[in-house]
Amino acid sequence: MHNRSILNNLDQVVALAGGHGLGRVMSSLAFLNCQLTGIVTTTDDGGSTRSNLPF
Repeated sequence: MHNRSILNNLDQVVALAGGHGLGRVMSSLAFLNCQLTGIVTTTDDGGSTRSNLPF
């Protein structure tokens, strides 16, 4: 595959995402090994602690 050889020539590949989509991207790029970095975004609305607040 031509795209694979292009990616192998890069020094580093970084994937930015949140949710289960990042896992799919990382799996498909796993052949890059140490050249691949994933940055995961998360959020928390505080729902489990909000009920303990007096207001």
